[in-house]
Amino acid sequence: LALERDFNRLSGLPDPDQVRPEPVLADALEVVKRRYAQDRRYDLAREQLKAIRQDLTVQGVRNGFTADVYETHARMAVEADDMAEFNVCQAVLRGLHAAGHHARNAPEFCAYGLLHAATDGDAARAAEQVGAALQRLNARALGHPAIRQALQVHVAIQSRDFHAFFRHWRRMHNLGAYFADR
Repeated sequence: LALERDFNRLSGLPDPDQVRPEPVLADALEVVKRRYAQDRRYDLAREQLKAIRQDLTVQGVRNGFTADVYETHARMAVEADDMAEFNVCQAVLRGLHAAGHHARNAPEFCAYGLLHAATDGDAARAAEQVGAALQRLNARALGHPAIRQALQVHVAIQSRDFHAFFRHWRRMHNLGAYFADR
């Protein structure tokens, strides 16, 4: 089986001879990461990551490796401002993290979701999404620095406190500044 393949939307049952097993997908993911680090060509990385995700989906693989693939794709999507792919990855990651796969990274992605909601320009939708996220979070998660900061950014935007917004923006956790730059 080829290490790389084009992403093609399935219109029927997949050809089992074309579905790459997890060890081949792990090698393919490393190639994507290495190539993206060198050339920053998100368009190429996106297509390869979608093909990897598709092979995992048709095989029903939902484990730590699956979480790694979706986390990698979500981070690259944030860097490329591809919020459509980010949202797809985010939706799957919520379930994977809740099932214990890469749960240690759940606060990072929860913070990204909060920042995305806060910066997408729709204040009512942002308030609704933040409220829904708050219902899902426990006290420990609410104390995580990235989540706490994302909530503070949300409050600053909602209250139009630009001084507070820029104070947080300069110290954003992980890829948080990408959302503030949108």
